[in-house]
Amino acid sequence: MSDIKCYWQQRLEQVQHHLQILWKAQPSTIEYNVFPELESLPSNQTKLGENSTIFSTVPHYGRIYLDACDGVPLTIRVVEPSVSMASSISSPLPTVVYFHDMHTGPRSWLYLTRYCALGARVVMLDQRFCPYDLVSDEGATQAQRIEDSLLTVLVALGIAQQDAADTQAAADLATFAPQPLACIGEGTGAGLALAAASILGPRVTKLAILNPYPCDIPQAYRTHATPQIYQSLHSYLRHHEPQGAHTDDLLAQLNFLDCLSFAPDVTAATLMGVGELGQTEQLSSFDALYQKLGTSHKKLVSYPRWGYERINDFEDAILQFIHFERKEHE
Repeated sequence: MSDIKCYWQQRLEQVQHHLQILWKAQPSTIEYNVFPELESLPSNQTKLGENSTIFSTVPHYGRIYLDACDGVPLTIRVVEPSVSMASSISSPLPTVVYFHDMHTGPRSWLYLTRYCALGARVVMLDQRFCPYDLVSDEGATQAQRIEDSLLTVLVALGIAQQDAADTQAAADLATFAPQPLACIGEGTGAGLALAAASILGPRVTKLAILNPYPCDIPQAYRTHATPQIYQSLHSYLRHHEPQGAHTDDLLAQLNFLDCLSFAPDVTAATLMGVGELGQTEQLSSFDALYQKLGTSHKKLVSYPRWGYERINDFEDAILQFIHFERKEHE
């Protein structure tokens, strides 16, 4: 097992232990709140460890509040299908975990609801507000974001287990029954989705990523790549390594954050999209990432007239790609 893989397995164990503490010792710290802005919904709240109610006329909108492993408060959004759709499905509800890009911010509730039309539960982390810094503290900031993504997927798996297992033990991956779960992301969110799918292995069954970053960090530095996530890298090396004597060593220290390092361990069926416009210096890196993906079920979609932005056609492709077959009640 590589050093990078060992490192992230250790971080995963820490996340599991942290979540077990939250669920067992302090279950009230995770509250499953009804989305308060919708007046049509009854006013109540349920702890994560209890069976949640899916309302009959509209999707169930909720928020989960919990602390990250470093103590920072996090909010996770949850949208579930209406009871009329959920009750017609005998197999477990598929789950979609969405990771938004740092540039565009969280997706709206309305956008997340689109996946409910597929009969899926949707989970999205409102990512912590802090600069995207790849360099300071040896990449600790970005590493913490990846850890947050692991926590989010574990929470999503725990919600899916509520009717089938003891939720208090749901942080133990060994107790999870197989669940249909897809990770989706764009930009830096795609990088988080890819990392989660890599670290969690077969527990993530599908992966859809658009313009995943950071991808091939050394190449991004050499080609002066312009996406914002690389700005701290360019600035740091310019001021702290002006002659470039130790640049390669410094870049090598960031390999544990690079999408290229996560790709070989991805087992989920993968749909990858690339916007080529304005990203010429990154196209070879994206191609290398696609080739390194460990799964044999993968597809690459390129958009010559689109760049680092949201691409509607790719989002439509995601809906078809993540469609999980389900058994319905007769």
